[in-house]
Amino acid sequence: MGIRFKIDLAELQSKLGEMVDEQKARAENVTPVLEGRAEALRTTIIRDVFGKGQSPFGVPWAPLSPATLARRRGGTATILVDIGTLRDSFSAEAEGQSIFFGIFGPAAVYAPTHQFGRILSGTYKAPRALKSGKGSRSKRAARAGRAWSFEIPARPFLPLNPAGEPSFEAGPARTWKDRLMERVVRYIVKGEL
Repeated sequence: MGIRFKIDLAELQSKLGEMVDEQKARAENVTPVLEGRAEALRTTIIRDVFGKGQSPFGVPWAPLSPATLARRRGGTATILVDIGTLRDSFSAEAEGQSIFFGIFGPAAVYAPTHQFGRILSGTYKAPRALKSGKGSRSKRAARAGRAWSFEIPARPFLPLNPAGEPSFEAGPARTWKDRLMERVVRYIVKGEL
């Protein structure tokens, strides 16, 4: 005694066609999965970059100078995290078929200096007493008119190559991209967010 179960090829092709149509529709609009991943990715980047003091490519940041450590308001030696303004201004949000990462608010003014580095230079100004003609024997007076210069080293926190273009080809940045792509594929194939 037994039964034979026969596959109806027409029905199977119809079901496969429906699945393919659903997958195509999801592939054309991955915004739902990106919206769900933007905040998780932001948290991961903050942990991997600011938490470990390294670039998105895994390169450790230059240490802080003794002068910088002495000026710290937050009392922390963590690089790029004095009171946390830059780190806390880091934002990620889904926009169509992509996730936008950026720095907003007051930190946006000085973020490029940290991302790309900067050389600052100028001339020491004369103290007020010297300007008024009273003279001064202070160190400031001795330096008046002399040039000064110092470098703030680049401490990249966004995955940008030297030309300023996004790059996810190495280090933690590569891992972020791979994990995001896995989630996008899972969404397209299975519909899982």
